[in-house]
Amino acid sequence: MSRSVKDNENTPVYKQLRELFEHKIASGELNPGDKIFTEARLAEEFNVSRTTIRRALSGLEKEGVIVRFPGKGTFVNLTLGDQVKDPPFTVGVNFFKSITDNNFYSYVMEGILREAERRNIHVKTFSSGNCQLYAEDLDGLLFSGQLSEDSELYRKIAKGLLPAVGFNRKINSRVSFIGVDNAAEAEKGVTYLIHRGCRKIGFFGCSPDIPGSSAEARYRGYCEALRKHELPLQPGQTGFFYSGDRYQAALEYLSNADIDALFVALAPIYPAVLHAANTLKISFPADMKVMVFDDLSQLLLDWPGISYIKMPLQMIGERMLNALRQQLILKDRAPVISEVFQAEIISGD
Repeated sequence: MSRSVKDNENTPVYKQLRELFEHKIASGELNPGDKIFTEARLAEEFNVSRTTIRRALSGLEKEGVIVRFPGKGTFVNLTLGDQVKDPPFTVGVNFFKSITDNNFYSYVMEGILREAERRNIHVKTFSSGNCQLYAEDLDGLLFSGQLSEDSELYRKIAKGLLPAVGFNRKINSRVSFIGVDNAAEAEKGVTYLIHRGCRKIGFFGCSPDIPGSSAEARYRGYCEALRKHELPLQPGQTGFFYSGDRYQAALEYLSNADIDALFVALAPIYPAVLHAANTLKISFPADMKVMVFDDLSQLLLDWPGISYIKMPLQMIGERMLNALRQQLILKDRAPVISEVFQAEIISGD
């Protein structure tokens, strides 16, 4: 790849390098999918700084000529030449229905859509009930635990025929996974309350009856924190929202619970807890400390005295799309990833 480059008034070195790469791709010396040398190797070869190399490659990346994957390398874009599409890829997202009743998914979706716009990727959204309608139109899929195992789409994913990334859902060693350890993060949140002197910590959340669900995992984390600190789980200490009026469920729970702190398992039911506390004249945090699993700042509920567990949900969405994009471009050379994102506890103190 060696070719001398010299700075001049008309064409800076980084532009000369960019033109050189473009020439090599156009001439066939570099083909779609070929890996490009590291920045250090290129800097040594052309006797320039790594900053100059990085600037040249950044320009090529913005133009879509190359793609860069942290830890994997830099490649000539596979969508060049005969393989170009408009838009380049169509990606399905099957948890869109959950956005209407769960802000957790909506924030993940924000990250996906933001990154899709930047990468010129077309996104099709659908719920589990109609996912088969789009199965033949998709280049890849981002999915949650709602995907039916009886569907043809699921079988394609499981066999590695359709590139996919699961969110909080592991299928097999062929399918990438990005998730949140709900049990570990809930345990961390309850432990936070324990370290602040709370000993009678209540739990209010969705029913944990479904094994493997986030509700079950968060309740399990709550129980584990109590167990590790040798705190008993007293009758009436937990309240579960099944269906119907969550405001009435919260009111009934707080009316009878003998607690000095409360762990709220998800943000969408937190307004019901606030309403019940206001009705019963319970003051947060004077009468009761509160920890909520989810980002209250997104709901404008991050009031003084209320602590919460903040997951980097938009970052997770961006990472999911980029992991899938890596599979679409590198195909069999793409690594299968398994990543768990950590939460941050935001103190209301």
